[in-house]
Amino acid sequence: MEIRKDLERFIAELISEPGFEAGALATKDGILLASELPGKVEVESFAAMSATLLASGEEIIKQYADGNLNSIVLKGDESKFLLEEISDNIILIARVSKEIDNELREKIDMLKTNFLK
Repeated sequence: MEIRKDLERFIAELISEPGFEAGALATKDGILLASELPGKVEVESFAAMSATLLASGEEIIKQYADGNLNSIVLKGDESKFLLEEISDNIILIARVSKEIDNELREKIDMLKTNFLK
């Protein structure tokens, strides 16, 4: 139960950072662990689709023998989505503003250090 509270705090802290608009944590199997998403988003489907996308990206990298997948970025007209494995079985899905780039990695790494030891 304590881990779930840590994950919820992780997402809340992430969303409080400038440039981060929404986020979720899920298992690599697509099970939702924590989220801060708009009410119109079907969170369970969102988590499952994100896990599938990340698994597909990992397979593409594996097929080309290009090492390990670091992240996937989806770019829309108004925002970007970042998908990244942040621990052995937990993936982060974050909606970020189009302008955010380099600070993104620093913020995620700092939060991972503080919450996911």
